[in-house]
This record gives sequence, structure tokens and C-alpha cells, in this order.
Amino acid sequence: MEANILFLAIICYLIIGFSHLFQPQAWINFFKLLLKHQNSGSFINGFITLPMGVLIVSFHNVWVGISMLLTILGWCYIIKATIAFCFPAINLLSMKRVERNNIAEFRIAGIIMIIIAGVLSLSLFD
Repeated sequence: MEANILFLAIICYLIIGFSHLFQPQAWINFFKLLLKHQNSGSFINGFITLPMGVLIVSFHNVWVGISMLLTILGWCYIIKATIAFCFPAINLLSMKRVERNNIAEFRIAGIIMIIIAGVLSLSLFD
């Protein structure tokens, strides 16, 4: 099961990473749309983040080697979703960074996600 979750995460990181890299303006527009809805937008962000975090933490509880990175990321998603649901004002502050229309930030985030997918791929060969 752990290898399946790892593979699923690698695919998600690659797709979302390349999307950030090639479609940064669409991501900016998406987060601006969420911001318009204030707390409801924060909740939507939480609903997007929580399932992946719970899936990872529930079925990939690995605390050794490279695979541990995915478990840590899963807990980060759960923390992010908790903030989005329980403290939406804090989540909205983070989301307001898109108001600067900084395409480079999304491209950098995309590159980081692609690198994470690459690093996680190494653990498939353990």
C-alpha cells in the first residue's frame, strides 16, 4: 500500500508541478477566485488539501529513508487544512500573496514540486 500511495503522490506532484510551471497565471486566477469568497474560499482550499494529507498519513506512515519526506508532506497538508478550516483568516493571508501577480513564484513552486517527485521516485528503487 505504501508504494501505491508513493506512486500516486509522485504522479500528483508531477502534474501539479508542471501545471504551476506552464500555467502560472491560471493558478493566480484560481487563488484570486478563492480570495473573493473569503472564508468559503479558505474552506475550498482546505477541502482540496485535506484528502491528500489524510490519504498519505493513513496509508504511508513511513519514518525512515527518502519515503519519510512524503509522510512529512502528508502531515503538512493536514496542518494546512486544519488552518484553512479553523483559522481561515490566517490561510487567507497566505493566499493573498497572489495579489502581487508574481508568476515567478508559481514557476518556482512548480519546479520544487517536480524536484520532490524526482526525490520521491528514488525511494521506489529501495
